Amino acid sequence: MMLTKKAVKVAPESLAKYSGTYLLGGDIAMQYGAVFIPLTVALEEGALKLGFADSEKEPMIALSEVTFTGFGGYIDFGKNDEGVVDHLVVRLAEGDYRGNRK
Repeated sequence: MMLTKKAVKVAPESLAKYSGTYLLGGDIAMQYGAVFIPLTVALEEGALKLGFADSEKEPMIALSEVTFTGFGGYIDFGKNDEGVVDHLVVRLAEGDYRGNRK
Protein backbone atom coordinates (compact mmCIF):
# COMPACT_ATOMS: atom_id res chain seq x y z
CA MET A 1 0.00 0.00 0.00
CA MET A 2 1.50 3.30 -1.06
CA LEU A 3 0.19 5.20 1.98
CA THR A 4 2.32 3.15 4.36
CA LYS A 5 5.34 4.99 2.91
CA LYS A 6 3.78 8.21 4.24
CA ALA A 7 2.97 6.71 7.64
CA VAL A 8 4.34 8.45 10.71
CA LYS A 9 4.86 7.17 14.23
CA VAL A 10 2.52 8.65 16.84
CA ALA A 11 3.18 8.06 20.53
CA PRO A 12 0.70 5.71 22.26
CA GLU A 13 -0.16 8.40 24.83
CA SER A 14 -1.22 10.69 21.96
CA LEU A 15 -3.23 7.92 20.29
CA ALA A 16 -5.03 7.20 23.57
CA LYS A 17 -6.45 10.77 23.54
CA TYR A 18 -8.47 9.89 20.42
CA SER A 19 -10.17 6.81 21.91
CA GLY A 20 -13.88 7.14 22.41
CA THR A 21 -17.25 7.24 20.67
CA TYR A 22 -18.06 9.93 18.14
CA LEU A 23 -21.52 10.60 16.71
CA LEU A 24 -21.51 11.18 12.97
CA GLY A 25 -24.61 13.08 11.87
CA GLY A 26 -25.98 14.98 8.91
CA ASP A 27 -26.56 13.69 5.40
CA ILE A 28 -24.49 10.55 5.80
CA ALA A 29 -26.49 9.38 8.82
CA MET A 30 -29.80 10.18 7.12
CA GLN A 31 -28.80 7.97 4.17
CA TYR A 32 -28.94 5.06 6.61
CA GLY A 33 -32.19 6.21 8.24
CA ALA A 34 -30.41 7.32 11.41
CA VAL A 35 -29.93 10.58 13.25
CA PHE A 36 -26.36 9.60 14.18
CA ILE A 37 -23.92 6.85 13.25
CA PRO A 38 -21.68 5.97 16.19
CA LEU A 39 -17.99 5.66 15.38
CA THR A 40 -15.78 3.86 17.85
CA VAL A 41 -12.11 4.76 18.00
CA ALA A 42 -9.96 2.46 20.13
CA LEU A 43 -6.28 1.98 20.86
CA GLU A 44 -5.69 -1.77 20.47
CA GLU A 45 -2.34 -3.54 20.30
CA GLY A 46 -0.57 -0.20 19.87
CA ALA A 47 -2.67 0.83 16.87
CA LEU A 48 -5.62 3.16 16.49
CA LYS A 49 -8.67 1.33 15.12
CA LEU A 50 -12.02 2.60 13.83
CA GLY A 51 -15.40 0.90 13.78
CA PHE A 52 -18.55 2.26 12.10
CA ALA A 53 -21.71 1.43 14.09
CA ASP A 54 -21.51 -2.30 14.96
CA SER A 55 -18.86 -3.21 12.38
CA GLU A 56 -15.51 -4.71 13.28
CA LYS A 57 -12.83 -2.12 13.97
CA GLU A 58 -10.26 -1.59 11.21
CA PRO A 59 -6.69 -0.38 11.82
CA MET A 60 -5.84 3.14 10.75
CA ILE A 61 -2.53 4.49 9.49
CA ALA A 62 -1.23 7.75 10.94
CA LEU A 63 -0.29 10.30 8.28
CA SER A 64 0.30 13.01 10.88
CA GLU A 65 -0.35 13.58 14.58
CA VAL A 66 -4.06 14.25 13.79
CA THR A 67 -4.73 12.69 10.34
CA PHE A 68 -5.35 8.98 9.80
CA THR A 69 -6.40 6.75 6.90
CA GLY A 70 -6.93 3.07 6.13
CA PHE A 71 -10.69 2.60 5.75
CA GLY A 72 -11.32 4.20 2.36
CA GLY A 73 -11.07 7.80 3.53
CA TYR A 74 -9.35 10.07 6.00
CA ILE A 75 -10.05 11.16 9.55
CA ASP A 76 -8.85 14.38 11.11
CA PHE A 77 -9.18 14.75 14.88
CA GLY A 78 -9.99 18.20 16.24
CA LYS A 79 -9.59 19.86 19.63
CA ASN A 80 -11.62 22.45 21.50
CA ASP A 81 -10.23 25.72 22.91
CA GLU A 82 -8.93 23.84 25.97
CA GLY A 83 -6.90 21.45 23.79
CA VAL A 84 -9.17 18.43 24.41
CA VAL A 85 -10.06 16.18 21.45
CA ASP A 86 -13.80 16.76 21.04
CA HIS A 87 -14.57 15.84 17.41
CA LEU A 88 -13.38 14.21 14.24
CA VAL A 89 -13.99 14.88 10.57
CA VAL A 90 -14.44 11.91 8.24
CA ARG A 91 -13.27 12.85 4.76
CA LEU A 92 -14.76 10.67 2.01
CA ALA A 93 -15.17 11.10 -1.74
CA GLU A 94 -18.81 12.03 -1.02
CA GLY A 95 -17.84 14.87 1.32
CA ASP A 96 -16.63 15.76 4.81
CA TYR A 97 -18.67 14.69 7.84
CA ARG A 98 -18.15 15.85 11.41
CA GLY A 99 -18.66 13.59 14.39
CA ASN A 100 -18.77 15.08 17.89
CA ARG A 101 -17.35 13.10 20.77
CA LYS A 102 -20.02 11.52 22.94
